[in-house]
Amino acid sequence: MTVRDDIDDGIEAALLTVPGPRGVDFDPPGEPDTFPDLAVFRGNDSEIEREANLSRREGLFTVEGSVQNTGRAARQDLTALHAATVAAMMVDQTLGDVVEMIDPGDCRWMPRTLADVPILTFAQDFTIQFVTLRDNPALPA
Repeated sequence: MTVRDDIDDGIEAALLTVPGPRGVDFDPPGEPDTFPDLAVFRGNDSEIEREANLSRREGLFTVEGSVQNTGRAARQDLTALHAATVAAMMVDQTLGDVVEMIDPGDCRWMPRTLADVPILTFAQDFTIQFVTLRDNPALPA
């Protein structure tokens, strides 16, 4: 098991507490087919500090949430899904002692159309700090 697997497990456990979505998709290849929907996309990470045997890394991941329809009611549903998502991610800011810190970052809101079905989506960025072995960044330190 790698540190990134542990991070994914922590994210999934947190997001499964959000009411509404039936599950959490990781890096889905297509558009959602059930609503409301939550998907997680891993971004880049970089080394921000190093010691003799470990590297402290900062990584980015994005949670996308989608609701079906448009208009004021859909905006309210999306706002509620967004608030529940951020709250779930911030309950345990270590994701079960897997990361040192998690911070919510930028959020984007977008209307889209999928197969003639209007949806509203948010994309909430989160920054995490975690520690790996310096000679093997897949393993936790």
